[in-house]
Amino acid sequence: MERLRSLVLEYSPWERGGAFIVVAVVVYLILVAIGRWLKRRMELPLGFSYQAAAAATGLYLATILVAPDLAWRREFAAVAVLASVRALLPLLNRIFTLRLAGGERPDPLPKFLREVLSLFIFVVAALLVLQLDYDIQVPGLIAGSGIAALAIGLAAQDLLGNIIGGFTLHFARPFRVDDWILLDSQHVQVVEINWRSTRFRNNDNTRLDVPNSHIVKQTIINFYGHDRAATEHTRPHAMRLEVGIDYNAPPNRVKELLASAALGAPRVLHRPSPDVFVKSFGDSSINYEVRYWIEDHAEHQRVSEAIRTNIWYVLRREGIKIPFPIRTLQMERRASAGTQRHGRRHDAFRAMLERQPIFSVITGEDLEYLLDNCASHHFGRGEKIIQEKAVGDSMFVITSGRAAVIIGGSSGVASQVAELSAGECFGEMSLLTGEPRSATIQASSDCEVLEITKPLFGEIVAREENLLPRLSELLAQRKLETEGFTTRRRDEASQVASEKEQEYKAKFLKTIRSFFEL
Repeated sequence: MERLRSLVLEYSPWERGGAFIVVAVVVYLILVAIGRWLKRRMELPLGFSYQAAAAATGLYLATILVAPDLAWRREFAAVAVLASVRALLPLLNRIFTLRLAGGERPDPLPKFLREVLSLFIFVVAALLVLQLDYDIQVPGLIAGSGIAALAIGLAAQDLLGNIIGGFTLHFARPFRVDDWILLDSQHVQVVEINWRSTRFRNNDNTRLDVPNSHIVKQTIINFYGHDRAATEHTRPHAMRLEVGIDYNAPPNRVKELLASAALGAPRVLHRPSPDVFVKSFGDSSINYEVRYWIEDHAEHQRVSEAIRTNIWYVLRREGIKIPFPIRTLQMERRASAGTQRHGRRHDAFRAMLERQPIFSVITGEDLEYLLDNCASHHFGRGEKIIQEKAVGDSMFVITSGRAAVIIGGSSGVASQVAELSAGECFGEMSLLTGEPRSATIQASSDCEVLEITKPLFGEIVAREENLLPRLSELLAQRKLETEGFTTRRRDEASQVASEKEQEYKAKFLKTIRSFFEL
């Protein structure tokens, strides 16, 4: 190198100037050719930074080879290094950041993170140039500018908070681009995550620019979750809406109607199917929550509107009201003696009681008294009206709905042996003798039942002296039927049945007298 320099110094200034220009141009052209090859091969946008880097490198090499005494050598070197770093950052991004995730679908780093990494690399290169080329000690420079850095940091604390928030969003990944989330009570879609803020779009196609420091402090609901196996716009997720229904409407029936209304709306998935929950009891209504599933969250407003419209028409056809938010002051008076407790259904209930063998022996005012003082109860589908082997002293008459007779439930192997419908009764043995329940009665649908209690029936038994023998005879016949006998046959084969009937009649008569304390 020293020999080359000595040879160069032997030439005249004009010759050295020409050689300087030739060397600089040749190096520049070689680097430009290499750059164009990289651009075609790797599709990298080199641009002005690469041109400046090539020119500065040519001038620097020409200075070293031809004009070593030129005063601008350090400046050429600094420009060459910084311009080269700036020009090669796209290549570094492509190699080290854009495909870090690997796989068939590369998961690019957010734009803000790439920008921060590029800035960091450029700052490191600038510090190295200062220390190696200009002999400026970087640690001393940093220490000497500590006060200025503190002032700048205080002034830019919001900016730094947003940058740190951006890093948090990247590494925690509560959402990704194209996800729909619930942020600040708004349904928004993620458009872009930058170093300072994140951009969203709502259903009105309005853009929102929210600082990252604000986002990391909020509770974020991501409707798409982390199911990345599905395509971008076909990720099933659940949505919910609430509706208040009149207290007089049976909940099971309301749930069926609301589910059918949701299923009839467009874009609602049939699998999973919609379901309905009783959420709370409000001041003027029972509040129900409808859960339904959709794929494209961008359509959630239209889907919700369609479901609410269907609900209105379905409830209107069924005569079920959506009450106003009002408070009702209800003043009740004790019913007069001549008022029928069950209103318009009184005659229908009386006809049901008269068809039952146990009440056929009660006539006149006692049956009216019994009907006016018995209670009416409602049971929802699946509820148990009575439990096998439970203690009881009342019987029931089904006035509407159906109920299943189940035995063996206490032993763990339950089986349905019969189904009761409107007009049928159960629980007579417990009412008359106090025996434990012999079976479980479970509502197969919404049911209404009349309950005849021991105190009420005891008043009638005490008034009618001839009622006890007829009741004991009825229970004896029931007992024989369960044992496989019949009392209608009067031949020699039924002699055993007749004897058992007399025995059971006496036994039940004694039991009834003892149970009612007569």
